[in-house]
Amino acid sequence: MLNKYLFKICIIALYFYIKAYSKEIIIRNKSENFNNIIEVINSNQIDDKLIVRLVDSYYDMSVLNYNIEFSIITDVIIIGNENITTLDYGYDRRGQIRFNYSSNKFETVRLENLRFQHYSTNHEFIQGAQIIYIFSTTNKFRFDMENCIFSDNLYRLIQYDIISTSQSQSYIQSSISNCTFKNNQERLFRIAHNENKINEANDDYNKLIIKMNNCTFINNKSLFYPESSSLYFENCYFNNIEKDSDANTQIVLYYSTKLSKLLSFKNCFFENIKIQSKIPLIDCKGLILEIENTKFSNCYSNYGYLFYIYNQNQNEYIKINNSTFTNTSSIFHGDFLRYEISNSIYENIGEKNSIPAFSDSKYSSFNIINTTFRNIE
Repeated sequence: MLNKYLFKICIIALYFYIKAYSKEIIIRNKSENFNNIIEVINSNQIDDKLIVRLVDSYYDMSVLNYNIEFSIITDVIIIGNENITTLDYGYDRRGQIRFNYSSNKFETVRLENLRFQHYSTNHEFIQGAQIIYIFSTTNKFRFDMENCIFSDNLYRLIQYDIISTSQSQSYIQSSISNCTFKNNQERLFRIAHNENKINEANDDYNKLIIKMNNCTFINNKSLFYPESSSLYFENCYFNNIEKDSDANTQIVLYYSTKLSKLLSFKNCFFENIKIQSKIPLIDCKGLILEIENTKFSNCYSNYGYLFYIYNQNQNEYIKINNSTFTNTSSIFHGDFLRYEISNSIYENIGEKNSIPAFSDSKYSSFNIINTTFRNIE
């Protein structure tokens, strides 16, 4: 009985502690606080946590400053209402929402229940423009999104720019969960970490870790352009991907020209992807690729192969387990690769008779266990 009362006392004490060391602000559409949202958020980070509630269902982003810049010195949580709050750019030319981290104290920014839509630069190519820009001079930061939607945007969505010389670490710096990306016409994610300082001989992919869970990607162009990072996808769905309008990159799903990266898919599903460009789904110089319990169905590229991976270093590999490829283009292109494939099925693979159906890799090693190949052209 005494333990029961002590437990209740602890819960009550924790509640008042959280209330005492956090601050909440309600911001409504067309209010003075909304028009001055930069000052409101920057000047109210005086406790351990600032919670900003966007309680209305709709906010007109075109009335705000071209650029919205926040200096993060404590945890900041921006929450829409339970039915999703829409931030509408109205296809008006807009800049970016920028989050600046610099204190090295592991502050967190979290966005919840928000829909970003109709972002545009009026058909102009503007270098550095995107909806959200995350800038940090330290690895000790956190940026999360929960239950957010990005839909019907005509320009780029999110960029991470991390300038840090810290050593590798195992913690996640960004978690994106239960989010939807639909009908976006330009690149979704640019991820840069120590862009001018990467030592390709080291395991620098551990320096920036991003995890996506229960996310949906439908009818988008050019999804991920990372450098020196690890991307983990769990329970994600991908449908209808194509290249964007940027002539300087070759992005469909994933593209990188820097070594030391990790890409992992677990319990994911790819279907009905028909890439008209002569570009593979994954195009990467050096990569650890892990695919587990994942399905690819009706996925094709005019490139002839789904994956082009080259110049792997001695620590990198391709590992596929308990996965299925059905009705797809040929799978692997690239030399000097190390494959570990187990408990998987490859069926109706290859559509161009002049291309090897599974792989054309030279000077590569294959370790294949308990795997079925059917109707390989």
